[in-house]
Amino acid sequence: AAETSDAFADTAEQRALAPSVEAALSAACGVGDGAPPYLRAAALRCIAAFAPWLAPAERAQALQGCVQAVLRSLGDPSVGRHAASAFSAICCYGGCAWRLGTDATLQQLLPPLLAALEQEPLASDGEAAETARSACMRLVVLLPPASIAAALDAIASPILASLPALGATLAAADDAESIAAAGAAIAAALARLRSVARHLDSSPPLPQPGGGQAHPMVLLLGAAWPVLQPLAAPSARSAASFRALCDFFVLAMRAGGAAPLLPWLPQLLDTILAGLAAHNLAHALALASDGAVCALQTLARAVERFGPEEAATPLLSAALGRAAKYAVPNLAAALGASQDAAAPLADVCVAFLELLYRAALFCSEALPPPLLDSALALCARALRQP
Repeated sequence: AAETSDAFADTAEQRALAPSVEAALSAACGVGDGAPPYLRAAALRCIAAFAPWLAPAERAQALQGCVQAVLRSLGDPSVGRHAASAFSAICCYGGCAWRLGTDATLQQLLPPLLAALEQEPLASDGEAAETARSACMRLVVLLPPASIAAALDAIASPILASLPALGATLAAADDAESIAAAGAAIAAALARLRSVARHLDSSPPLPQPGGGQAHPMVLLLGAAWPVLQPLAAPSARSAASFRALCDFFVLAMRAGGAAPLLPWLPQLLDTILAGLAAHNLAHALALASDGAVCALQTLARAVERFGPEEAATPLLSAALGRAAKYAVPNLAAALGASQDAAAPLADVCVAFLELLYRAALFCSEALPPPLLDSALALCARALRQP
């Protein structure tokens, strides 16, 4: 099948193969739920292999049959991963995606797909769930602009709804194993949210009910913010969850663009800096230094993204000052400590200096002279260290 599906140009040879391909796909779609798992897996691999053949408009009926067969299998633990791969293969081809990415079709596809994502096996198989969710987002961004917001809300809402309870679990965890498990659960949920957000950079601005337009990333951030902001404090207890939170912020800044997200900049900076402050470098040094590095790197991305925006200069200047207030005393103290004690803070020092470099490069007017003086003094002191 894989060899036959490499190309489906409209040639005499390919037209001669069409009846055989159609028969193979019809047989694959007809494999019932009671068939052995190996046979169902083979049927799904056949559908994935022949996905290019489904792209032409005259094969719309065959496409619908294959999609329905795939959706039926997503919730089966024995073949869910194969079904996710087949769904992704179908959504990768423009002809298939354009026909599936319509209001009427997505209204039929989304309920069973979202239900499958919340159930086994996809609920615990992050890779397969990511494959299916990303494929769905390829269809969502093809919708008419007026329809994207509702589909985006349907996909993101279950993920956001799971985060408050996960944050409470992390906040209440009282031992290293529980903290690690709760942090990993939050990181996994935020990874699912990123899989939604990463497809929005190519989406057009969406019309709003009251007039005007908004980038879909702004809409997603608006829906997510009441959940993400309270998550910052408990996430500081886990390097995995805090990094996942920062990774989402970085993705949001890249996908949404500086100008559309400018109204969110104060809240973004406050949350990043709160995370930096929560990582007290005097305690749990290894974990704290990881968190501090992540916060400083995220702040550096914000400086790079928003630095050219004149309206952002006062906010970035204040944020740089607050970052220095947390970082400089700890780094100065580390330089006076033993080599073993200071070693975990080497990456923090590098991240802080990288932040200042980006500030000098992208918004030098936001870099307060006293901060630059203290940073240069810190560098000079570091160079004198043995």
